[in-house]
Amino acid sequence: MATRQRILPQLICCVATALGAISGCTTWSETKMTELPIPRMPFDSVVLEAAFVRVPPDQSLGELWQQIDEKHLEAETRRNL
Repeated sequence: MATRQRILPQLICCVATALGAISGCTTWSETKMTELPIPRMPFDSVVLEAAFVRVPPDQSLGELWQQIDEKHLEAETRRNL
């Protein structure tokens, strides 16, 4: 029993020292964010933008489409294209 009482504090001290050595001692510092490089796009690539729009259920989609349509082409002309 006396041997165990002498060894236990030494064992705890050794384990604490080993854990301290393994974990290392360093100061907490903020890492600086670097900007991502601009991706190089192939010459034959196409970029497509998409957006989601919430439309109230009582609003007609025909009215909305007339306001946001950028083509302004007649239906017959669009069919021919």
